[in-house]
Amino acid sequence: YSKYYYETEEKIGFAARVDKGQEVNPMIRAINYNDKLGSTSNFLYSQGTFIDEKWMEKNITSQEILEFHNEYYDNYLERLKIGLAQEGDGIIQKEDALEEADKVLEALSLKGYGVTDCFKATGSPESVSWGYLDEENQTLTTGYSIYYAPKAGDLVGYEQPFQRPYEEVPETIYAPSFSTEGIHMIITKEGLQLFEWTNLAKKKEAIAENTKLLSFDEIKEKLADHLFYTIISSFSEGKEQGCSFHYKVVDVQLRAANIPAYEDQEAVWLAPAWVFKVKYDMVLSALGTKKNEETVVLNAIDGGYVMPKVDHRLGWP
Repeated sequence: YSKYYYETEEKIGFAARVDKGQEVNPMIRAINYNDKLGSTSNFLYSQGTFIDEKWMEKNITSQEILEFHNEYYDNYLERLKIGLAQEGDGIIQKEDALEEADKVLEALSLKGYGVTDCFKATGSPESVSWGYLDEENQTLTTGYSIYYAPKAGDLVGYEQPFQRPYEEVPETIYAPSFSTEGIHMIITKEGLQLFEWTNLAKKKEAIAENTKLLSFDEIKEKLADHLFYTIISSFSEGKEQGCSFHYKVVDVQLRAANIPAYEDQEAVWLAPAWVFKVKYDMVLSALGTKKNEETVVLNAIDGGYVMPKVDHRLGWP
């Protein structure tokens, strides 16, 4: 599974090594938007191999969602956690890394983006191992991994994490044709190690200014309704089986998310949205308690559920 690989005869992708005369040369990958295949326009420049906390969390979550568990892979992820916690050579200061990343955007004439996340990144510009940090006697370098998203007014865009969508719930559902645009850079003391630009989009126009939003009390009610609907959708016989759910909202952000554009299937609107990170306990009388978490994105204008984009190459367990 990769956003740069699709099984097709159509020429939508490009990959190359840049010959800089180094032991490990940088890689460039690109792919075009194709509505039939479900691909979006993405570009990647990568030197060596680096990981960060967000990458780590994404892989652990994907493993749980796809129910891909075995002792070897669990141990491998634990070793990566240990490697990520190590302090590599030549660490750059966070402020300097952010300044260098802004210079890259300026050089590319990219405006209207805001920083969404900034984590320490660990890796090696001289390694292209599929094992990432899982190598013996590997010299590590530490830098910063910086994520950007386009801004809608004062709100910064939000790309949903990989998670199961709910398609059959009795509420307004928004299913955008592509995810929110994003830029990801990794900066070390030696310079730019990674530049990735995903879901490339072109801003057409502002549809509405100063749109009225629902009050937060109204949004809380919409969230409660949505969670109730998801229970009914997934566990219709839960009450008879002695099943109960206990929810706790651990983080709330007002961001901007893609929703379908009215009468334009190839476009989206970047609209205000509330992002709720929810942890919950599913209590089964026979099996005990199962802990879980999910992210819920609701349109801040009407409270409709914004569904994460579904990659149809992946099957749900």
